[in-house]
Amino acid sequence: GRMLSSQARHQMLLKSGWIAEAVAKAAGIITFCDSYSSAREQGTDSTVTLSIGSNPPQTGEKDMIRNILQFGDIQVREIMTPRHDIVAVDASDSFSALKAKIRESNFSRIPVYKGSTDNIYGIIYVKDLIAHISEGDGFCWTALARRIKFVSENKKISDLLREFQQTKNHMAAVADEYGGISGLITMQDILEKIVGEMSDEFDDDDSARQIEKLSDGYYLCDGSVMLDDFCRELGLESIYFDEVKGDAESLAGVMLEIRGEFPGVHEKIQCRDLTLAVESFTGRRIEKISVKL
Repeated sequence: GRMLSSQARHQMLLKSGWIAEAVAKAAGIITFCDSYSSAREQGTDSTVTLSIGSNPPQTGEKDMIRNILQFGDIQVREIMTPRHDIVAVDASDSFSALKAKIRESNFSRIPVYKGSTDNIYGIIYVKDLIAHISEGDGFCWTALARRIKFVSENKKISDLLREFQQTKNHMAAVADEYGGISGLITMQDILEKIVGEMSDEFDDDDSARQIEKLSDGYYLCDGSVMLDDFCRELGLESIYFDEVKGDAESLAGVMLEIRGEFPGVHEKIQCRDLTLAVESFTGRRIEKISVKL
């Protein structure tokens, strides 16, 4: 996870304080999940209401409660960091290369792999390196790597949250059905699903960086931008893509869902009021998408 400053940790505690109280008074997050799942089976989930304490929850707080209630339906693959976006270090890298990657990424934990990210086998904790920071490139830093947990793509994040809490291990590699690595998930990823993005002054604004406004009603976006971030940045309803997105979580995924196959460069695809077009590929990955609103 990111190395949060004391100010950011304070903000995170303030932000999560109300939700912690809500979870406690409702007998825990798992009880929330069970109740909501039962309501969904009966077709009454839209009428689920909560009264916590003497003050009813405000709009933002209701959103947090709803996020908690939906925990039982969310799988790891929906919120994990995809494999091609993982920041990791090769076991063959020098100690100076490792330190450079730590400075560049500002992460407090970094996965370690052999040869490719399909062979992740451990995690390096920055705190474990502090006592050895003055060592040269001959230092065998891989001896400090801790074992990493492996989970399946379809594991429920409510179950994973419980396991993270029990084992005190806050990072896991996500394996696909063939045993390959498809992504990475952390405790912070799960918590952000409840309380929203947790960042500090050292974090970049990822969504702002992924969406560039070229002129009124015209944008250039990364294909990997998440639909929630896209809707928030453009002022669209969070349910804007619900009827067309299928299982897609990103803007590129929506294009593939609509088109049924990879579109050609500059091919226009209509999605409600939006006109989408692929501007560039990196290999088979949709890199940039132009959006006309």
